[in-house]
Amino acid sequence: MKTSRLFGLLLGSSLLVLSACGDTSDDAQFASHIPFTPVPKATPVPKLCGNGTVDAGFEECDIAGPNTCAGGTSCVCCVCLGPTDTLGDRTFRVARPPSQFLSSALGLADVAVAGIPWDVQEFTLRAGRPNPGLNLERPEQGEESACQAAITAEAPEGADGAILGFRNPIGTVCVKVFTDTAKGFIDCDGGSGEDVEYSVDSNGAGENSPPEITTGLGDPAGPGSLTLEFGRLVMVNVPLPPGAPGATTPPYDCTTVDYDDPLSTPGVKQTDVVDGPVGFTTTKSRGIVLNPRGGGPTLDFSVASDRAFSCVDWTNEAGSGRLVGAVAGLDAPVVGDTMNFFLWSGSQ
Repeated sequence: MKTSRLFGLLLGSSLLVLSACGDTSDDAQFASHIPFTPVPKATPVPKLCGNGTVDAGFEECDIAGPNTCAGGTSCVCCVCLGPTDTLGDRTFRVARPPSQFLSSALGLADVAVAGIPWDVQEFTLRAGRPNPGLNLERPEQGEESACQAAITAEAPEGADGAILGFRNPIGTVCVKVFTDTAKGFIDCDGGSGEDVEYSVDSNGAGENSPPEITTGLGDPAGPGSLTLEFGRLVMVNVPLPPGAPGATTPPYDCTTVDYDDPLSTPGVKQTDVVDGPVGFTTTKSRGIVLNPRGGGPTLDFSVASDRAFSCVDWTNEAGSGRLVGAVAGLDAPVVGDTMNFFLWSGSQ
């Protein structure tokens, strides 16, 4: 017997003999035949760009690393670019599913009626060239603003904005974002905070104050994080016609709404209209209503996106990226003040 390849275990007065792992000797009668199970390896933590190493499966290049770019291009903020290249254009069309409209009136549940398609118009997000130095357009970010590229938006040809519409239980929500008021940044190395705060004072039963948008909040958000502000968004809730069945009535045609005069739409009252700025982000959106109508505590809610964009894959309209943005609904007759969140994904 090859005792040098056996282990003994004394159990009471008996001796149990097991062969060593992988034993194929003539001592097989002693083998347990228990399959070998390796200990799982720890999942590696992705490294941020700028560590001097091209991390396989995570980066295509690195700020201080070896140049892996094709001829005529070089590594600029983790992207291979020519001397005058920008990140380029990306078509963004809100997809349903998985996009949602969340409301505090229902505990931040999605109030868009399931099974009824959204009517949406696509728009273009245009990204400039990432700046490996200090981005002077966002001085409040300090040194953390390196490697950001400016974002603007462009509407469909001949339009000044993009429209989307969807059914909720009491009508159709029609939304128009005025793309010429858009500005934002995508951070290619992830060193900046991109949380956004939307705050408005309802002043109780008094006149509402204008909302305020604060960007660039939070810790460094990681590669592909993005902030996008629209200086003007108009949201109109067009009520269902009297007697219309809520479960089967199709959405109102939102392209017929006059967004500069939404009260001209039949059935629409002032409390059905929101007109003001909105800030989207790929990180966390916080919405605050101070002095809500009817009294009570401040409304304070937050919703996070779970998907950043990618500077390397920016022009792929089916690529990663999900935007979340807060907007308040104030002075509604039944529910009072609410905080609502758009959760927009450009792909399934």
